[in-house]
Amino acid sequence: MRLSLVSALFLATALAAAPARAGIPEREVYVGAALGGTATLRAWDLGQRATFRTLEPRGTAQVGLRVGFQILEQFGFEVGAQFLPLPVNTGGITPAFVYHGDVLVNLLKGDITPFLVGGAGGYNSFGGPLGGDLDFQFHLGAGMRFVLKDWLVLRAEIRDVVTDGFGKANTVDGNNLEITVGIDLFPLTALGNKDRDGDGIPNDADKCPDEPGDKATLGCPDKDKDLIADRDDQCPDVPGVPMLKGCPDKDGDGVSDPEDKCPDEPGPRMLKGCPDRDGDGVADGDDECPDVPGSRVLKGCPDRDADGVADKDDKCPDQRGLKEFAGCLPEEAERFTGAIQGIRFELDRAEILPSSFPVLDQAVAVLQKYKGMRIQIEGHTDNTGEAAHNQRLSTDRAEAVQKYLLDRDIAADRLKAVGFGQDRPIASNETEKGRASNRRVEFNLIAQ
Repeated sequence: MRLSLVSALFLATALAAAPARAGIPEREVYVGAALGGTATLRAWDLGQRATFRTLEPRGTAQVGLRVGFQILEQFGFEVGAQFLPLPVNTGGITPAFVYHGDVLVNLLKGDITPFLVGGAGGYNSFGGPLGGDLDFQFHLGAGMRFVLKDWLVLRAEIRDVVTDGFGKANTVDGNNLEITVGIDLFPLTALGNKDRDGDGIPNDADKCPDEPGDKATLGCPDKDKDLIADRDDQCPDVPGVPMLKGCPDKDGDGVSDPEDKCPDEPGPRMLKGCPDRDGDGVADGDDECPDVPGSRVLKGCPDRDADGVADKDDKCPDQRGLKEFAGCLPEEAERFTGAIQGIRFELDRAEILPSSFPVLDQAVAVLQKYKGMRIQIEGHTDNTGEAAHNQRLSTDRAEAVQKYLLDRDIAADRLKAVGFGQDRPIASNETEKGRASNRRVEFNLIAQ
């Protein structure tokens, strides 16, 4: 018996390797047959007339039938019965049956799935040395189901069964294992019901075999009739276009209506479908200057002098100024923009000469008064010497001026130092006067 059961399990495994068919059918009745055996774990005390232990304490074969209903691919219930030829010590066998009702839960979807089974029923003996009796039993088990064809399922399982035996004298429950291999047949499918949902599309070609659908969507439902299956349609109740996953686009701008902040006006995707007449990257609805390209920071308005004040609000739109002065610059602050006269350094060095301190102290006073003023300190040289040397020298001199201001409590985020070497002359380097003009320090306003 053990050898035959092991062989059957190997057969089940081999058949499981066959190509998958169509999953376990749903909402369908099935009939099945099983063959296996019972291995006794705890001896039964059998029979109303069993003064002596008349049952051999060993296993027996069993064969049975079952009828079930597969509610869902992962859930079903069934009833069944097995015949057990029970051996007795006096020789021969006594006939018995086991009846049971079960709930099956498939742990996976697909053509190969493990399952759990649980239920209850009874053992019934029919005369002979054991007498006639019916006793309660319950069981839990596990197994595997393999879809061989869309209408045929192979099944192997093992159950742990507990019963009080056939006799009233029994004081300890009996306990045994049932190991079976069998098949389940789905007759409606076998007889030609290849279309479970009745939509005219065979199950093997139907992408949604349990939901009626259309041929255009390969058997899947399509409520809005836009030729996009509901399961793939992000707007299943409103006709849409494939490129937008079934959602509509009234203004034809390539942004689906649910994502389009301006669904009745075409606009770029980066602006969530809203128009931008001047092409400055600010949607017209948020653009305070929708017909002139401008800055996002300034709500779409231009700023010619780049001082951080929009031209429409700037009283001095061609000269950098301060926000608190409507884009203009007070006269005393203006004196400290451009080339600053009076800043001198030691020859070919970045050491500031003391004669420069009064000018720099005036600059400190102006910066302290006008808190919104931010400056870029620029160092420049003439073309005497090597360009690389001049570049380093101009940078060092700009940083020296920056340090002077920092040491007098001007915030670091208001100052930036940069050197341009000999690259930006404002006069000819052919004369001493021109070279003197080119050796300079400039303060240039940075936008707030």
